[in-house]
Amino acid sequence: MSVSTSLMWKVDSPATCFWRGPLNGKVKLDVPLAHGQRPKVLVDFATADAILKVAPPSLELSQLKGNFSFDIDKGLSGKDISLHAFGKPVSAQITAEGQGQIQTRINASGQVALKALTDWLQYTQPLPASGELPYQLQVTLGSRDNRLIVNSSLKGLAIDLPAPFGKAAGETRDSRFGLTLQGPERRIDGSYADLARFAYAAPADRLAQGRGELLLGTGEASLPSGQGLRVRGRLETLDLAPWQQQMERLAGKDPGGSARQNLQSVDLSIGQLKAFGMDLNQAVIRLLRGGPAWDLRVDSREVIGNARIPDAKTAPMSIRLQSLRLPPADPNEAQAENAPDPLADVDPRKQRAGL
Repeated sequence: MSVSTSLMWKVDSPATCFWRGPLNGKVKLDVPLAHGQRPKVLVDFATADAILKVAPPSLELSQLKGNFSFDIDKGLSGKDISLHAFGKPVSAQITAEGQGQIQTRINASGQVALKALTDWLQYTQPLPASGELPYQLQVTLGSRDNRLIVNSSLKGLAIDLPAPFGKAAGETRDSRFGLTLQGPERRIDGSYADLARFAYAAPADRLAQGRGELLLGTGEASLPSGQGLRVRGRLETLDLAPWQQQMERLAGKDPGGSARQNLQSVDLSIGQLKAFGMDLNQAVIRLLRGGPAWDLRVDSREVIGNARIPDAKTAPMSIRLQSLRLPPADPNEAQAENAPDPLADVDPRKQRAGL
């Protein structure tokens, strides 16, 4: 049998699948005469230049070619599949994993532009990255599980972040992204080489109003109980100045400051920290959102103290130091009477700009 047709089926999940294109195959239909028994439906077919749409989230697979089988008790399966997704060629396999109910797993590999991916995920916040990335994608759809998992080396993607998180387009950083596709809450998890882990959960229709954690260094990220984002972990070194510059650039594309408003706390241990015109060793930085201000706590060999930094640029900062150890002068160098101030380049207004 050779026909050009359209098919639509809705499994026992939020996902709806729509098929349009030529079919060459056969249909086996077994309808029991006994009351209450479910009919058996098996469709084997081959196609070329077809379209498969899955929603939500909306995903269109075009120029689809391959051999397929659909079993109403198992799901969709296929082999020797080629297609286009996000405007790029993709190779794929589809496996039916259901047992009495539809469950389908799609494995695909290809290349995608970052902008096409963020548009599909409806993520509108600016990102310090550009380019394309290779991926190995797995989508499961059905009654048991609905999930998206993407693994990538990130080769081809440039990330504009200070060391050690930035990378040139030609470098590889094995990374992972996961997203649940069912239920009232979406769960997101991700990893960036051995540098960072991320966990996030939000209502399906309000992804910006979620709760999450970014973990820097080794370990596993965990979900906080309250709304907002927290950052914790350990870094060997951190130079604060380039991070402030990066945040100012991103804030220019986020005039409402929504990204900063979502951040609720920071708890970082840093081996060597360059900040406030000083080099701080074995520093622990804690930042907590407190009303219209940030409460900062610094513990290090050189400085121990607290600061309250209001959001309002005209409001004064409150700083209380328990100890301050400035580096001693070099006894081998003559000290000029009018020597330059070592803290002359420190502008408190810029220190608050990164918050």
